[in-house]
Amino acid sequence: MIKIVIAAHGELAQELVNSAEIIAGKRSNLYAVNRDLNDSLMLMYDRVNSLLKSINDKDDT
Repeated sequence: MIKIVIAAHGELAQELVNSAEIIAGKRSNLYAVNRDLNDSLMLMYDRVNSLLKSINDKDDT
């Protein structure tokens, strides 16, 4: 299954996921990563990498 990760500033990523789910219903392959104003780029990088690892770990089981 194709997985989609949306990353954006503020709460935009989660709100885009919420909007998509209102239109198409709950999706298990859609993920949001929000970046707060004070988050460093490295923190965002770590969040995305952790998410990708957890997604891949789910595929292995």
